[in-house]
Amino acid sequence: MSKSVVIIDDEHGTTDLYVKALRMAEFEVRHIDNVKDALAHFQGDGSTPDIYILDLMMPPGDEIKLEESGFGLSTGIVLYRRLREKHPNLPVIILTSVSNPEILGLLPLDDNTRREAKIDVMPFELVEKIKETLTYDRDNAASFN
Repeated sequence: MSKSVVIIDDEHGTTDLYVKALRMAEFEVRHIDNVKDALAHFQGDGSTPDIYILDLMMPPGDEIKLEESGFGLSTGIVLYRRLREKHPNLPVIILTSVSNPEILGLLPLDDNTRREAKIDVMPFELVEKIKETLTYDRDNAASFN
């Protein structure tokens, strides 16, 4: 049985490359490119993936107040919090171009969440990071985040 990944990112160029690499590695992949569909997915469209990949900087749409999203700079943080309400222990990789420490400081990382900079992660490297995360031994948690 293959593992499933949901990628939430409004940017298609690089994300399409990640999706292609994941499918080549035999992952089932769903790409959600807007807040409305992401929130609907969290509310239970019946499918829970093995792991989420989440971008931070996305247009908030009508579902999240512009101020709450840091004017779009931290929309993914709002999504992350809502995701954690529904799935508190599901693995998440925050894959983002945001490097502002103030924004990143708003992200409540936990033992099941890691953060990666898009600029540092090529598509096939993301595949490896996902495999590492899904096979990660919780007893050896020293360098997960």
